[in-house]
Amino acid sequence: TSAYPSWQLISEGGTVYMVYKNTKTGFSSASVFTGLGFKFGNVLPAGYSNLNNSGYIVNSAHSSHPWGTWIINGASTVYFVHESGLIPVPDWGTFIANGGQASFIVSANSADFTLPILTVMANSDSRLK
Repeated sequence: TSAYPSWQLISEGGTVYMVYKNTKTGFSSASVFTGLGFKFGNVLPAGYSNLNNSGYIVNSAHSSHPWGTWIINGASTVYFVHESGLIPVPDWGTFIANGGQASFIVSANSADFTLPILTVMANSDSRLK
């Protein structure tokens, strides 16, 4: 298992990464990172994480959010961005039970909703591990 959950933002060697299932995906620039709604205050300095690089770099603030992101559609449904699509979170208790933290939720964009909507998240959902 990873020392970081599948939604943690880390900083390593001057690059910010999204952690997802023991891999890390980098952001090409600070403007892409903040343009997707992320906050530098949520980034943990990792030094050397020993995580494999996903090989994908987030290059545009207009792309869908990287795997591992918690997004919200307006003021209603929270989703988790999974490699197969968006996992809707049915309630706040389920969000918390799966490691969610309010400060990590970012606003969804139109590119996110080109992804399939998956079955509703359960407590301790295995798809997040």
